[in-house]
Amino acid sequence: MAKKRAAKKGSTTRRKKRTPKRQHYVPTDPEILDAEGAAAMLGVSVRYMVRLAREGTVPAKKVGRQWRFLRSALRNWLVSSDDALERALDKKGVKYTVKKKK
Repeated sequence: MAKKRAAKKGSTTRRKKRTPKRQHYVPTDPEILDAEGAAAMLGVSVRYMVRLAREGTVPAKKVGRQWRFLRSALRNWLVSSDDALERALDKKGVKYTVKKKK
């Protein structure tokens, strides 16, 4: 019969090792945005921005588990694809106006 180990006084369970928290993405190039930055630029939620990227509606690349967006590509997409933007926002039920620069 195996001997039981005596538990240390005041300790009944083992502590789990803490896993390090994921570090927030800090861009070295201001042209590259993460999902939060792109969502803030377009004025939508991060969750909706990721959905647009996953569907291929907005120009984006997936790096590992995260999405990356080019600021200029989003600007060009916004200006050139008013129809695509209208369809995407109509699905969500958002009213909007696009002001074009003169």
